[in-house]
Amino acid sequence: MITQAQLEMPEYSALRASTGMLAVRIECDVSSEPVRLQLEGAGLSATLDQQLQLTVYNTSSGRPPTQVQVPLILTMGQGLALLTGLTVNGSQTLRFPLTAQAGQWVPVGTYGLPLTLSLRPLLP
Repeated sequence: MITQAQLEMPEYSALRASTGMLAVRIECDVSSEPVRLQLEGAGLSATLDQQLQLTVYNTSSGRPPTQVQVPLILTMGQGLALLTGLTVNGSQTLRFPLTAQAGQWVPVGTYGLPLTLSLRPLLP
């Protein structure tokens, strides 16, 4: 069971990179089998250097993002395995570093991306 998923990301300034963290706490029974931790959402993709890229949009207006909005791009180190399912076993806290590179000139506001984080059984 995923008992906590906490995102810590400081305010972003295009003048310098910002780094944060996604922490996921998993609680499993001692006798439990390994499972897959999977992250799903429309704004996820793999980068050429094998990182997970998250494309987030300004949500300050309260309206859904449009094609003309400028997204903020985050990369998640060690997160690429979450696309296909990262095998986990036992209770633990996983930490994935997030980075917003400098030079992304985006409007001021709150940015978000609806994602689903789930535990699934391993496929035979």
